[in-house]
Amino acid sequence: MEAVFGLLVMLLRMAHGVETHCDGRQDAAQCYGAVGGTVFIRLMDTIPPRLAFDKSKTRILRWKNNGVSIEGMKNQLSFDPSNGILIINNLQKSDSDKYSLQIQDSNGASVEHRTLNLSIQAPFSSVTLVNDCLSQGEMRMSCTTEGGGDSPQYSWTLDGHTLTQDELLSGNKDTDIIVLRQNVSGLLVCSVSNHVSSISKDMRIPTCVFINCTLSNGTHVSQWVFAATNTLCVEPTTVTDTTAGYECGDASNVLKLYLQGVETHCDGRQDGAQCYEAVGGTVFIKLMDTIPPRFTFQKSKTRILRWKNKTLSIEVMKKRLTFDPSNGTLRINNLQKSDSDKYSLEIQDSNGAAVENRTLNLSIQAPLSSVTLVNDCLSQGEMRMSCTTDGGGDSPQYSWTLDGHTLTQDELLSGNKDTDIIVLRQNVSGLLVCSVSNHVSSISKDMRIPTCGFINCTLSNGTHVSQFAATNTLCVEPTTVTDTTAEYLPVMAGVLSALVLLLVLGVSVICVQKKKKTSAKEEEDEQELTYSDVRVVQRRHIQQRDEGEVEYGQVRISE
Repeated sequence: MEAVFGLLVMLLRMAHGVETHCDGRQDAAQCYGAVGGTVFIRLMDTIPPRLAFDKSKTRILRWKNNGVSIEGMKNQLSFDPSNGILIINNLQKSDSDKYSLQIQDSNGASVEHRTLNLSIQAPFSSVTLVNDCLSQGEMRMSCTTEGGGDSPQYSWTLDGHTLTQDELLSGNKDTDIIVLRQNVSGLLVCSVSNHVSSISKDMRIPTCVFINCTLSNGTHVSQWVFAATNTLCVEPTTVTDTTAGYECGDASNVLKLYLQGVETHCDGRQDGAQCYEAVGGTVFIKLMDTIPPRFTFQKSKTRILRWKNKTLSIEVMKKRLTFDPSNGTLRINNLQKSDSDKYSLEIQDSNGAAVENRTLNLSIQAPLSSVTLVNDCLSQGEMRMSCTTDGGGDSPQYSWTLDGHTLTQDELLSGNKDTDIIVLRQNVSGLLVCSVSNHVSSISKDMRIPTCGFINCTLSNGTHVSQFAATNTLCVEPTTVTDTTAEYLPVMAGVLSALVLLLVLGVSVICVQKKKKTSAKEEEDEQELTYSDVRVVQRRHIQQRDEGEVEYGQVRISE
């Protein structure tokens, strides 16, 4: 019965346990397993007449005469001779060791000797991202694992691509701490992995702004802070003195902009520049380095701004448009899709003669709000993954990563890694991340790739099911068990039937014995009552004859 129960436990673990696979057919193979998980080690393709498997110098398994003998790790170990796979369940760190396999012929002579190293690692449970503004407006990001996890390896992506030198100021992109250059923005993802697990954490990079003011108590503040959490300087300290003096009535709007940090920057100093911004956001367009005597700025053919004699005249979009003559930057707030258009700048001399004409295209896009990952097992055990954006978002662009790296051809069966639907090869595992972005926003969704298992059974209504499935709710029997394991099912059924029969017989015997004892007791009680009635009369007669004998005996004792 213990063997049957052990087999059932093994099957349950195979179906639901955290598992890794390893090829031990090569000498000195390196295998990994997770603490509490299961490792499947393929030792051979064809079963030899005899074999022995040792942990260090301790024999734990022997195969001889078509029978397996497990001598060590009995509660953890099983072997499937149909495919040469060794299974170790409920792995502990103490299972990390050097194992050896000795293949023998029918006479017990050694034919081949191989070793493998098994390393058991603790998986990761969670990861935390911490950010900090540095002295020059750079952003330091720290990626910290929590709850254990052995030998962490780090990787970073920004909006789905690996960090470049233009974005990374210092630190290797494969370390736990990096420093980003000033004005780098987007969705940053830190992925942490070892040989048995992987986990990731994403964060939209906040904006660092410089504040410089004197508080009401006389304290002078001059430092870089997060725009979204600045509570020290209530005046727009990031705005130059010229702008603040020129348009003090707009100061509250400028401050709100920096606190919210919803902004993009565009260089309009080149002819034909392309600028992007999100609906409801703000765009900063650098039009020039030095302010000319005169210039005009038009949307299509409508003039919206004029500069003349050091005086600014805003003719259209008055509540949303501002210009900073100290740095030649135009700012448009609360953008709408109707603001998408072709804009033109005409620079003039002091007499009004045209000196230069430039154009720029402004595109306003709806940002992405959320993304959904959907998986589906295909006919050969491949996994199709679909990445769908929800709630709008214009011109989505897709990218995929697996455990922090871009998908390779060994992992990708079909579909481009830059499309919304991909097909992964069979047995590909890990943390898959789909990142969706456009020019104004980015968002990502991750999923640990489920396992496609093959089910093959006939339902109670006669329907035959034969397919790959990620979650089996159709076949309740362990149809993915190998033929060798299935051979034990009749034995299990016979053992269980015998146990039930013995139980029924045992209960029947107990009931019969109990009934016999009860009947015997009743008969004994009746006999004693009858015997007692008879002896009452006899005792009276005997007592009358014994009185003299007793007195005679007493007289003799006195003498």
